[in-house]
Order: sequence, then structure tokens, then C-alpha cells
Amino acid sequence: MRRALLALWVALWLAPWVHAQGDAGDKRPKPPAAAEAKDDDAEAKIKDILKNKRVTFDFVETPIVDAMNFVQALIGANLVIDPGMDQQAPLTLRVNEMPVGQALQWMAKMVGAKMDVRDGAIVIQAAKDDEREFGPKLKLEKGPPLRLVELVERLKRPAGRTLGKATIPLGNGIVVELNIEEEDLDPEMRRVLLRVLYNQLLADLEKRDPKAAQEFREAVERRARMEAEERARRAAEEARPKPLIKKEKHEGHGPEPRTQF
Repeated sequence: MRRALLALWVALWLAPWVHAQGDAGDKRPKPPAAAEAKDDDAEAKIKDILKNKRVTFDFVETPIVDAMNFVQALIGANLVIDPGMDQQAPLTLRVNEMPVGQALQWMAKMVGAKMDVRDGAIVIQAAKDDEREFGPKLKLEKGPPLRLVELVERLKRPAGRTLGKATIPLGNGIVVELNIEEEDLDPEMRRVLLRVLYNQLLADLEKRDPKAAQEFREAVERRARMEAEERARRAAEEARPKPLIKKEKHEGHGPEPRTQF
């Protein structure tokens, strides 16, 4: 009995000290409730802008960073671009009275990125290959690096032939594969498609053979310059006044001679 009472007395005497030591060991700062509420309010405000505010714009080969700055000025919300992205990636997109959220999602998809909302800002960040939701996904076969001649041969397609297959994800692992025919595309969509194909092909090639990627980029730029010069030459020829062709008059008297037939 004396031992039990002694143990109880010791426990009661040590209890305040043990409790104080436990409190001293847990010194992790807890975020104030006001800060959490402020972050929630900022996120709710951004989501309201994305859902209810509408924008209209027409970008043609506009660097993505300039396009994002334009949208940020329209909506008045923080918009951040992932430093790892190519901020000069060209964007061609026209929307009319589209909700901001949908417009930003399309802008991100067009340059192989994705949109997210966090830390009080709208973030546009590079998407992984399996997260890209727009444009044909090129699947290069395993093997030796492709050389420039092979790449050019693959890009050559006569009119009416299949340009490629577009894999469009619908969610839940469901995808739809569409054959892309050149004759089915209007000029604007053809330019967009070729730009997406070029960007994805160049990105994949740079991982496998940087030298071939540089040769491919230079060849495409050289071809673009040649086509621009050819268009300018044809435009100049069409604008040049054509000489008038005078009809020769019959000399002499009487009516013009008739042929036998």
C-alpha cells in the first residue's frame, strides 16, 4: 500500500514537468486562420473570374508570353508562366466572348502546356507528353536517330493523302484517333496543324539528335524564306501593268480578205 501511494505521489509531482516538456518539444508554427481565409478568398475570386468573365482576342503567331500579358491586363488577376516553358512559343488562336477559363485552357493546349490555379495565381506550366490534350502526338519508332532527309521525306504528302493521325483524349483513358486529310482542312487550320506538328517533331528530335534538329530547323526556316520570296515575286508580277496588244488593221481598200474556211 505504501508503495502504491508513493508511486501516485511521484506521478502527481512529475505530471506538470512532463506536460511542459511535451509542449516545448512541439514548436511547429501553425498558420494563422486569417491567412488561410485570405488564400481561400483569393482562390475563390480567381475561379469566379475564370468561370464568369469573358474575353475576345485574335492572336496570330503571337509569343505566348505576350498573349498571357494581354489576357492578364483584361482580367486583372495574377497570371504566371512556368520558367521552364518556351515563352516565345507562337500562338495562333481567335476567340469571341469565351469564358476566361476555357480561353486559357485552349491557349495552354496550343503550346503543349496546362493550366492550374494555386498560391493565389493562374499558373501556365509545361505539360508532360502524356498530359498534352491538343494536337497530334507523334510516336517515333525506336531505333537510330532520324536524319534530315528521312524527316523531309516523311513530311512530303501529295494532295488528298493522309497527313497523319490525331489522338484526342476524352478522359477516363478514352481516346479517339482521327485521320487528318489535307483536303479536309481550311488554310487557317492547316497552318495551325503544321505549326503543332513542327513544334512537337522538333522537341522530340532535339532529345534524340540535337544536330539533326538544328539541320531540320534551318531547313524549315530556309524553305519559309523561299516561299515568302516566291509569293512576293508573284505579287509583284500580278501588280505589274500588262502591255496592251493592238489589233493589226488591214491596209488597203475594200473589206478584209476572207479565208477559204
